[in-house]
Amino acid sequence: MNKSNNTISILNKQTNKQTNKQTNMLSKITKFNKSLVAYNASAVSKHTDLIMCKKPCGGGVGKATEQETTFASEANGFVQRAPQRKLCVLPIGHKGRCCCNLKKFYKNDDKVKKAITKMDTCCYSVPGNDCIVYKNRASRGHQNTLTCEQERSIRNKEIKKKCAIPLKEYSSPNAQADCYLDWAVFLRFAVGVETNPTHPLHAEIEDMLKAHKAFLNAHYNGLNRPVFNTKGNTICTVTRKEMTIDDFDVDRFAPLDNDVQFGHIQPRSDEYCSIRGLNTVVMTRRGNLIMGERLLTENEWIEELRAILAPYN
Repeated sequence: MNKSNNTISILNKQTNKQTNKQTNMLSKITKFNKSLVAYNASAVSKHTDLIMCKKPCGGGVGKATEQETTFASEANGFVQRAPQRKLCVLPIGHKGRCCCNLKKFYKNDDKVKKAITKMDTCCYSVPGNDCIVYKNRASRGHQNTLTCEQERSIRNKEIKKKCAIPLKEYSSPNAQADCYLDWAVFLRFAVGVETNPTHPLHAEIEDMLKAHKAFLNAHYNGLNRPVFNTKGNTICTVTRKEMTIDDFDVDRFAPLDNDVQFGHIQPRSDEYCSIRGLNTVVMTRRGNLIMGERLLTENEWIEELRAILAPYN
């Protein structure tokens, strides 16, 4: 009898544990989806609505295949997202066709083109992955998203399912466009970056970038984490190093301390969208190493540096 009761107790504990995991996972997805809605009503989104076109443009991105969806559906709680289209990042009220990038605004130079490619990749694509469950270099707007728990539940090293992207890497078209505008400003005001004065919307784009630069300046200066120096040039938010076009020209096989990296304010999470306006800044490779897993807006990393320096004063 006691043995039977013990068995029932163990089974109940296992069931409760599985139920709690399921509830926790669904709670994360709900929080993430709510963060997308909240972002659309945020101050930064309302600001960019006034200066950027934001009309859907181009073909759909991240459309899942039938096989991908079959694999992703193996995960409990999986719900496929609606197909997405990128938004136009040209100035509001512009003439001509919409466009989801500003490539032609910048000078046709090899280093600038490489910087723009890096910017596009960071804003619109997820990082590389092993393809066992998560796709490699897919769109941030892919229809199939899975939490870490969901990914582990269907992971099988014998089968490369490559059927979804991490939920923490997903972003809405609106949040992606705002993130892209942040980086268009960071690139524009890096030392040595030139624009194409023959672009038909050159003056309008310059005005949009200057308006957004003022918004970024006010926001980050208010946090005592400036992103531009007194000369108006882009800097690493951690080391305060003035950024140049050479710093955007990254060679991943020969990394340098001043290489530009995609620094997050709030780290990536399954509970909120992190690829959005006002959540990514320019950090050098060295700056990112100093930050580690700490939050940029908190002083823990600064206090650590002070403690390291104290014995040498």
